[in-house]
Amino acid sequence: MLRLNKFAVSPYVPEAIERSFMNQPEEPRQVIVVDLQLPFISMVLMMVKWALASIPALMILFAIFSFVTTVMGGMMTSVVRL
Repeated sequence: MLRLNKFAVSPYVPEAIERSFMNQPEEPRQVIVVDLQLPFISMVLMMVKWALASIPALMILFAIFSFVTTVMGGMMTSVVRL
């Protein structure tokens, strides 16, 4: 099998057919997922990884929120004193 772009083409396919097949635009396809076979332990481990990954994200969001609150609070104290 020859490998051209993302299609596997047999070496026995005539060149004209191969060229017409390769030049056609790829049309969007609809896919319906009916079932997903995933072991329970794998799902639990994935959820634990997500929970652990959310900790640094929450720390970053807390730092940004603290900074914005501090700046806004400083601006409000100068407005209130006038």
